[in-house]
Amino acid sequence: MKLKKNLLNYKNIYLGRNDVDKFRNRRKIINEKSVLKVIKKKYSDLKVIRPGFIPVIETIKYIYNCERLFSPLGTQLVLNSLFAKNLKLIFEMVPEKYYGFTTAQLVSKFKNSMYKKSITHNVKPGWPLYTNQKANIRDLKKKIKL
Repeated sequence: MKLKKNLLNYKNIYLGRNDVDKFRNRRKIINEKSVLKVIKKKYSDLKVIRPGFIPVIETIKYIYNCERLFSPLGTQLVLNSLFAKNLKLIFEMVPEKYYGFTTAQLVSKFKNSMYKKSITHNVKPGWPLYTNQKANIRDLKKKIKL
């Protein structure tokens, strides 16, 4: 199989929420640069990918050898994490008004991985799942243990 020959070896990956389709280009972390700076303090080799801009097979090549995935709440995290062969951590940024079990938590149980989450806040009023978010940097640092 061609996929196995072309796998990439990134252990720490951040899945960004961006898409070429303007309708789906929402729920971004507006202070993402600050988020990445915090995560890179502990995981300097962090690779940032944006699944909405690359083919699915290319995303799988990145994810396959990944051990730690960081991402805002969303399908990009859940579906892509299923392709990681030895996932140790799923770190999800979840809107503060989202209550209940996330699908990433289910995947972490399925993959026998650790699950951590950090809080984000709505930028403007709206249902928390469909508006851009601002990460709580203090909470992020605490959860990443910096």
